[in-house]
This record gives sequence, structure tokens and C-alpha cells, in this order.
Amino acid sequence: MLKILPLDPKLKTLLKAAVAAPSGDNLQPWRFRIKNEKEIDFLFDPRVDQSFFNYEQNASIFAVGAAFENASYLLSRENIKHKFIFDFSKENSLIKIGTLKIDWPDGEFEFKTPLAKTPIMKRHTNRKFYEKVNLSDKEMAEITKLVADLPVKVKVLRGKELKAIADIVYFADLIRVERKDLHEFLHDTIRWTEEEILTSRDGMPVATLEAGKAGENFLRFTRPWPVMKTFLRLGVSRHMADYARKLVLSSEGVFAFFTDELGPRAYFEAGRTAERLWLALTEKGLAVQPMAAAPLFMIRWRRGRYLDFSARHQFFMRKIERGFEKLGIDKPLMLLRFGKAPLPSATALRKEVEDFLLV
Repeated sequence: MLKILPLDPKLKTLLKAAVAAPSGDNLQPWRFRIKNEKEIDFLFDPRVDQSFFNYEQNASIFAVGAAFENASYLLSRENIKHKFIFDFSKENSLIKIGTLKIDWPDGEFEFKTPLAKTPIMKRHTNRKFYEKVNLSDKEMAEITKLVADLPVKVKVLRGKELKAIADIVYFADLIRVERKDLHEFLHDTIRWTEEEILTSRDGMPVATLEAGKAGENFLRFTRPWPVMKTFLRLGVSRHMADYARKLVLSSEGVFAFFTDELGPRAYFEAGRTAERLWLALTEKGLAVQPMAAAPLFMIRWRRGRYLDFSARHQFFMRKIERGFEKLGIDKPLMLLRFGKAPLPSATALRKEVEDFLLV
């Protein structure tokens, strides 16, 4: 049960940072239970996102990891000791990830840096074409060193490896575009009007897709699946997938996150790792976009769910699998492309902190 409660200002600031995290199609699955001012449970509602993407709710777990990382970032800036106790367990209709424990200083406390001035509130998904900035190997090593304490493996893909990951994204996008369920899921999460955007405060304002007026008109026209099927027969999926490939190739590079063992803990830590790097890249003035389809499809594939894909898409999945293997990535968790770009045309809103509080 959700309830609006009078919040201690420092806890409200902390949770406002948490809910500024990215989530799949901005569906914001997280929930919070304030046990006392020093303990906050992090949970999520699996009913929020039941899409084909979110197999075993791993995308939602990833989002909660990113939410915790934002809270941790804010606390670390103030040198406030804290830790997260991972405790993955089902609680009625919700799933608990764990508990944040905070050792607040004695007396009244107020964050010194306004939240609006932190990279947390400046971080956005940017789907524009990027420019290369030619970061040196030393600069890249300094960035990746920021997550050396986390258990997720990280690899920076540039040069020939960038082309290889672009091919993987191409095949994943073919699958994404050609699936009826994912087509309908996309349209369910698009917010077309200012009224829809302000009322829901979730999903993706259509301008964030960076499709331009022609692209937005195409999206509107092909919303009915029978119409989209006609365009698919004309080969539109190849054009859309090639667009995704070109987005990757325009980038400075791609961060690939992977693991030896799949499971809730791996996706939670991947969310933390990706968000920490995203904040660091934001501070450097760089743009970032998650490229989630290929890693999320690979979860099903690694679980032996081959029949979840059509024969045509199984062929593409084998190409994706071989592509990752050639890059030395067995169990991918997420991809982040990065580079220099103008500010996004629009950004997605978040619901209020109180909307996520549990009694």
C-alpha cells in the first residue's frame, strides 16, 4: 500500500535522488519503506513492467540498483557512512531487494550541495547521434577505475570492437522491431501530449525518441500492428535496425557490463555500476544512452528459452551470441554508448517521492 507521509527533509532529498535513476522505458518500478531515519528498504513492484524485455524482472532489479547508487552518491559526497544489505525476497505482491542503512551525523543535517547541482539531476538518456571526443586510454582507465570496487565486469568497446557491438545492436533491433508484443509495449510507454506527460509522469515523451517530425508521424501511423506488419513486409525493420547501428558507430565507445553468474545480485550490481559511470560521464559533459535489447534478450537465451523466439529471430540470436563471445563477453548485463552530443530534445519526468512510499 502506498501512502503520502510527511517526510524528513534529508530523507526526501535522498529519495528524490534515488527516483531520478533510469528505469526501463521510465516505468519507475521502485518502492521504498522508511523503517526509521537510519533504515530504508528498497523494493520494486513486478506488475509495473511485465514486458518481454523484463525476463525474471532483471531490468527492474537493474533500475533499483541505479536508484541505490544515486542515494549512495549523495551520501558519499557528504562523507556519511552507509551500507546496503542485500536481501532479495518476495513480500506479497512486491519484491524486496534489500535495506539501506545510514549512519547520520548527530544533530540536524542538511545536504550541503543542492541536488539540482549534482550530476544526478543532469543525467539524461540522449538518443541523438554523437561525436567522438577521442578520450585517451588513460582517461578511459580513470573512468573505469571508479567502479573497480564493484563485482560487475566492465569492458570499453572502441575501434573495431565498436563495429562488432554495433552489429550486435543491429540484430537485436531487428528482433525488437519485428515483435508484436514489443511494438505494442513501446506504444504503451510513449507519451504523446503535454497532458499525458504531466498526468502520468512516467513513460517516454515522444520527443525523447529523437525521431523528428517525420519519425513521430511514422510512429503514429504504424501504431496499429496490422499497419506495422505491412511495413515490415516492405523491409522497414532493416532500416530501423540500421539506424540503431549507426547510432552506435557515431559514439566514442560503448561500455559493456557482464558477469560470470546471472541472477538478481548481478543485475542489482550492474545497475549500480552503470549509474556510477553514467554520472561520471555526465560530469565530463558527455551524452549516454543505454542499449538494452541485446543483453536483455540474451538472458532468455542463456536460460535456454529458445522457443521464446521465432525461427528467424533464433537465427539473429545466434549471431548476437557469437558476437558477444568474440568480444569475450559471455553473460552481458547492459550496454551504454557514450560520446559528445547536443542536449536531448526532451527529458522524461519522474513521479513524486511520496508516490513510491510504503506504509
